[in-house]
Parts: sequence; structure tokens; C-alpha cells
Amino acid sequence: GGPNGTFNENFLFNGMPHDLATTMARVDALGGPNSYGHYPWGWAYAGNTPFKRWKRETHEGGIGDPMIVAGPGVEAPAGGSPSAARNVRNQYVHAVDVAATILDVCGVAMPEVLNGVTQQPVAGASFRASLRDASAPEHRHTQYYEQFACRALYHDGWKAVAFHAMSVARYTDSDDDDPRRPFDEDRWELYHVADDPSECDDLAHTHPEKLAELQELWWREARHYGALPLQSDRAFAVGRPPQIPARTRYEYHVGAAAVPEEVAPNTKLRPHTVVASFDVPDGGAQGVLLAQGGRFGGFSLWLRDGVPCYTYNFAGVESTTISGGAPLATGAHVIGVELAPDKDAGFTAMTAALHVDGDLVATVSLDRTSLLRFALAGEGLCCGYDDGTPVGDYDAPNAFTGTLHSVIVDVSGSTAYVDVDADARRAWLTQ
Repeated sequence: GGPNGTFNENFLFNGMPHDLATTMARVDALGGPNSYGHYPWGWAYAGNTPFKRWKRETHEGGIGDPMIVAGPGVEAPAGGSPSAARNVRNQYVHAVDVAATILDVCGVAMPEVLNGVTQQPVAGASFRASLRDASAPEHRHTQYYEQFACRALYHDGWKAVAFHAMSVARYTDSDDDDPRRPFDEDRWELYHVADDPSECDDLAHTHPEKLAELQELWWREARHYGALPLQSDRAFAVGRPPQIPARTRYEYHVGAAAVPEEVAPNTKLRPHTVVASFDVPDGGAQGVLLAQGGRFGGFSLWLRDGVPCYTYNFAGVESTTISGGAPLATGAHVIGVELAPDKDAGFTAMTAALHVDGDLVATVSLDRTSLLRFALAGEGLCCGYDDGTPVGDYDAPNAFTGTLHSVIVDVSGSTAYVDVDADARRAWLTQ
């Protein structure tokens, strides 16, 4: 939420100010259904009490999480007190240990080859013994951490940790917050977390030999598990294959679950068309043909009392709807909307044109459109309904009452236009 928090977290991903003045201007609505508030850095820090710092970093505030385990095998040993299985465990556990423990409890060995693919060895170690015995020996002695060049290493009750700033999340103007500072100039801290889990007493100056030992262990583990080279500006993966193959045409049908935004067609700042084929029954039809997003950003192609409509919602602050005049008659229809960038009108401006059965019925200029995200959680692409909060002026899910055959989204664009600069900005900001 930044130093002052924000009224709508999605402002950040769409190039809008989310400073204190912007939030205070809407303070009466903050916390209500029309806000998507996010708390400021101070509350994030306080929320991690008693641990230091926060996510993306390797102090305990960024890596320490509670874990509750229940189920068969967790009960007290035969003859023991039932409460013995319900107290706190102090053994050091990492997330990679969970899979190893499940395999162990189930009596299943990790296969060396699965479906013809050679598997990596399990990195974790089973903590099965500690599930039934709070005094069981430590199962894990060493664990490295690395997040955006912040580094840490745990070893037998000790922890060495170093902070390195990210260029997209600089908190102060101090030298410690300089993302361009060489990694070997980062300041390492040392804590005996077995006795000091909140990392209050830095022992780096009084135990330099222990710090050097753990630093060397960090390099060994980082090399072994592929954490190198260090990169503090790694806001998006380089060279990683896409989750789905690149396509220019998508076809959707009624009955499917919402498609997450990450794997839905990328229509932002690109020419695209949305075309729906459907039948209107006697008495007319209404409802959503295709919608993506919700109250805080998105688009919807829909019928209002039989009249074709297209709504574009920019970040929950600007909603524009164009419509097609008279209600559609009984029978088969095809309606579509065509959007194209309008760089003369602004960096994120687009034009929208609504077509009904081959005729152009309405156009509009959209001064601002979403740069990065329609929604931050849930509210994916829906065919025949609108899940979650509504994009337009209707109550969700507003399911279509006619017979919807298909909706086709084409992102090829008549000019094959792709804004490389916009894609780069989007990639850098979506972490």
C-alpha cells in the first residue's frame, strides 16, 4: 500500500495516484464495498510483530509463517497424554519439508521418473517424528533463503541475514536502500534465533567467525539449488515458457468456470474484437455474454432488457457504456465490440465500436484503459455470466437468459499491433 496506504490497490497497476490526498478524498467510502483498500507500510510492519520487516525479504517478517497440523498420526503416542500432541513444536521447519513429510507419513517414496520425466530429488526432510513427539531431534540443520537478492541462512539455531533493496520498492533514501549498491557491500546481520526468534540482538560484531561460517554456507547452498546469479530487479521471470501457448483467437462457451486473468486473452492496449453468437427466445433476453473483472475494473458485453451493451470500467473510477438502441427481436443474432488503441488521445486511450448483426450502432472514445490489471484477485473471464462483483450497472451474476452458442475473442489485430513498451512496463509491475 505504499507509505500512506491506498483507497484502491488497483490504482498502482493502472498508473493512477494513490497518495494520501487521493485516499482522503474518498475516506468516507474507505472500507466499504466500493473500495479495495490496502494498508500502508507501517501497518504491514506492525502486522508482522514480533518479527522484522516483511514479504520479499528474508528477515523473519518475510519468511516466518505459522503452521497448524492435524490428522491421523498427529495424535499422542499410545499411553501418552492427548495434550502431548497439541502443544507447540520448536523444531525448525521449512515449506519444502511438507512434501517430504506427506510422503513419509503415507509410506510413499518419491519416484525417480514420473511420466517419463526425471524428477529432481526431494529437497525437504520429513518432520514426522515431531508430530508425535515434541522433544524429537531436529530434522533440519541448514536452510538457505533468497528473495530479490535478500539473503539468509539458518544453521543449527543461528541465522545470518542480509537486506538488499529492490528498485521497484525503495522505502527510504538511505544507502541501505540503494538497489544499485554492490551485493558484496550489503550489511550482514547475525542472530541466535534459537533464543532470539524476533532477531533483536545482532551478534555480527561479537561473533564474526560464526557469521563468516554461515555466509560461506549460504554460497554453497545457493550454488547447489540454483539461486545464482543474484538479481534484485527480477520483477518477472526471464526465459520461462508461458503457461499456455501464444494464441490470437479464443472461443468460449457457457458452463465454464471463470478463467483467471493470467491465462485469459490479453486485451490491454491491443486491438481486439469480442463476438458473441446467440439466440433470443420469445419474450426477449438479457444478461452477460462475456465479462472480465468486476467493480474495480474490467469489461462486459451484455444485454440490458434486450438491448446490446458494452461497458468498460476503468479501475472503478470511470465506467463507460455504449448501447445498440432497440431490443433484439426473437431469433439468431451476432453482436460484437471492436477496440483499438488511440495513441493520439493518450497513452492508454482506446476507441470502442459496437456492432449488431453486421451494423455499426455505437462508438466511444475511452480516455483511460487498464494498463496492467482488471482485478487483483478472482473475478476472471466469464462466459454467460459475471462472477463476483459486477463490471456494469447490473447485479451479478446476471446470467444470460437466451441461448448462447459461443463468444470469440480475437487479439490478432488488423494491424498486428503490439506495444512492446507497454508490455515491458506491464511485466515490470506485475510482481
